[in-house]
Amino acid sequence: MIIMPKSCRLDLLILHRIYAPQNIRCCEQHILKHGRLNPMDIVEMNDRKKLKTTLQLQELLVILEDLLTLIQEAIKSLRLDFRDPMLSNDDHLAWTGWNIAQFDMMFDMLSPFLRPSCNREPRNAFAIF
Repeated sequence: MIIMPKSCRLDLLILHRIYAPQNIRCCEQHILKHGRLNPMDIVEMNDRKKLKTTLQLQELLVILEDLLTLIQEAIKSLRLDFRDPMLSNDDHLAWTGWNIAQFDMMFDMLSPFLRPSCNREPRNAFAIF
């Protein structure tokens, strides 16, 4: 078990709408090489017992501050660009479910049908789709 990196906590919040507090621990197998959450892992929440809880004001403030920090970090981070040669296999896998070779193969097959515009580039449009 390792302490979940901030980038994984942000992935969990954005992808699964689950908040993970600072210093929470998880298995290494759920984290990719560059500190991202493995998108192929399923987060099973159905069997978890829902506990009623009370929070002290200070605890609530710490949680809200942490959430706001995660959101602020996401806002300030570089924008995802699938034209960037620095994107790794792990990045491609995390965002699309495909490695670079698989993504390139699918893009090559579909790119004749994608049109660029002033707002989007075909490679990024395909990645979003």
